[in-house]
Amino acid sequence: EFWAMYEEIYAEMMKEMEQGVIETVDELVNGEDFQSFEEISYNKDFTEFDIKVDPVAYENSFDGFGLMGLAMVSMYYSAFDGKADDNIKATMNIINNETGEEIDTVVFPDDLDDSEGDESSSETSSSKSRRGTWNKSSMPLILAIALSASSGTNWHPK
Repeated sequence: EFWAMYEEIYAEMMKEMEQGVIETVDELVNGEDFQSFEEISYNKDFTEFDIKVDPVAYENSFDGFGLMGLAMVSMYYSAFDGKADDNIKATMNIINNETGEEIDTVVFPDDLDDSEGDESSSETSSSKSRRGTWNKSSMPLILAIALSASSGTNWHPK
């Protein structure tokens, strides 16, 4: 047995998830928790984000963790949008707001490091990230939180 949902319910759910990604972007730029984000733009399917930052504020903060939350809602959207597991990614291009230079690129979940702090493996990683390593072991918890926070969509057995 598999689960399906009615087309109109699916469309409503996707619209709500789209709004959730947009609200997350707005909170990163305009909220009080993250001071370095100046502007965030994105493509139509929320798989790539250009994040303009104040470089000094970004390098001297933990604002990079805000990107993990954005990646989670982006990948959650992609999963329900029908992308294959291997194509569920969120690319974050960190751009110096003053010069336009790309400071960093982080691709979630590819750049999550499962070595849990083994510094030698982070050097051989494909990650260009200079913000430290991401830990894959936190992914199930983050996804569980994202799933539990989703709206009460009516699923129907088919």
